Amino acid sequence: MLRSLLRPLPPPSFLATKPLFYGIVSQRLWSSRPKFYSTETPSRNPLPPTLLNPTLQRTLSQKSARYKALLQTLNSSATLTSDALSTTSKELSELEDTHHTYTEWLKVRGDLAELFQLLQTSRDEIAMEADMLDLTREEYAQLTDRIGQLERDIIAALLPKDSADEGSAILEIRAGTGGDEAALFAADVMKMYERFAQLMRWKWEMMQMAEDSNKGIKVGRGSFY
Repeated sequence: MLRSLLRPLPPPSFLATKPLFYGIVSQRLWSSRPKFYSTETPSRNPLPPTLLNPTLQRTLSQKSARYKALLQTLNSSATLTSDALSTTSKELSELEDTHHTYTEWLKVRGDLAELFQLLQTSRDEIAMEADMLDLTREEYAQLTDRIGQLERDIIAALLPKDSADEGSAILEIRAGTGGDEAALFAADVMKMYERFAQLMRWKWEMMQMAEDSNKGIKVGRGSFY
């Protein structure tokens, strides 16, 4: 009688027959139960169309490998001269955003493939909870939007750099035909650019200002740097 009372009880039926899903990975509570998910490849492509063709993907892979090599070189900077250290740091900074964006892109693609596999499994072999199915579909849609944004950022980062982008610029505004109204409008435009420089955290320096009697400007010249 005592042995029968101490005998371990079987798992509850609702736990033994229904797997739980955590995010995108299914886990079974009881290892003795057979697998409820499929390991077969879905019949259709789980990933949305990509803007990155194989040539761009090879270029990104090379840039990512170059970034890792430079980072390793920089970590052993005791053997580098000051000029080599400066050159390595500059190239590393130029590749940093591309490397991190490409790394995130690879991760999101993997997550999308796993989510698609889970959705295919729930449709073909098991009945997933309705709320969990909605959450999985919502996560898949969010990752699809995210991977599109990452691809646009990657393409923008691969555009050729202009050396003038990092230099300073001089802005000159002159009042046109229109008397006082034109001078007041020119003053407003100058203030607008000055405010824009502050929002962009650029340094702004007023180089020349020729005002009229109504606080308008005839000629204004400023520098961004």
